[in-house]
Order: sequence, then structure tokens, then C-alpha cells
Amino acid sequence: MNIIMAIHIAGGILALPAGTIAVMARKGGRLHVWAGNVFFASMLVLGVTAALMAWSVVMDGATTPAGPGVIYALALVCLTAGLLDLNAILRKMLTPAQRIARHLWRMCFAFFIATGSFFLGQQDVLPLAVRGSPFLFVLAFAPFAVMAFWLVRVRFAKVIAKFRLRAVPAVQPGA
Repeated sequence: MNIIMAIHIAGGILALPAGTIAVMARKGGRLHVWAGNVFFASMLVLGVTAALMAWSVVMDGATTPAGPGVIYALALVCLTAGLLDLNAILRKMLTPAQRIARHLWRMCFAFFIATGSFFLGQQDVLPLAVRGSPFLFVLAFAPFAVMAFWLVRVRFAKVIAKFRLRAVPAVQPGA
């Protein structure tokens, strides 16, 4: 099980900075796409290794420190996402705003799983001075704030565009 845990940790070490870069980079740009792909691959590794570790816990008859409810809740979220994907595939038509909204909630929920697992679930590896700090909760839940910002921006893009400040051209001397 140690090799699976090492692979899981390596995936997490890649996921956190890649997700952060994807959030901060210009949307649709080369860096955003690259970081998003690294984030996706690392979260896939995290998901598979977490499933293997959870399966071994179930097979040993033990329970997770938080109990089995967390595993069932995440399984329910994943099942719901899969059913919604199936619905989208069967409809075959998504508007660009719907496509971006689906991308946002998936990416930000996965990013929350990574940040929450590290900042809240692994506080024993953090310096003693920050353990239990409200700042860790801010870092863990930051992906939801990013998601809310971008969902509002995508949903109300036309309204927001009306309020953008326009630069006034400078008057040339002697003109």
C-alpha cells in the first residue's frame, strides 16, 4: 500500500500548483490549457489511488477516520455528475455558457477536493503555528469563490460588458 500512497501524494503535489496556475492563467490560453491538462491527469491519478486505498480499507473491514459517510457523499456527487453528463450527451446541444459552467463546477469541485484534503485533512504535516487556523479554511474553500466569480461573470457577461470602463483617447497637443 505504500507505493499507492506515494503515487497518491505525488498526484497531489502536481494537482495543487497545476490547479492554481489554471485558475490564474488567461482562460483559453496555452498556459491555462497546459495547467488544466496536468490538473486533470493528476486528479485522475488521485481518484484512482484514493479508490484503491478506500477499497483496501473496506476489504480489511476497517473504516476511514471520518467514517464511511464521506466516501458515500463523494460517490453520490460523482454519480450525479455522470448522470448529468449522460443527459448532456443525449441532448447533444450545449450553449457555450452551459459548457463553460459545466467545466467550471467540475474543475472547481475537483480543486476543492484537492485543497480541502490538503489544507484541512493533512494539518498534521503543516507547521504547528497554522494548524486549526481559519486561513486554512479560506484556502480550502477558495475554489468555490473562484467558481462563483466565474459563473457570475459567464452568466451575466452581456450585462457586465455594458459597465466596463472605456479608455478615453488622449487629446494630442496641437490637434
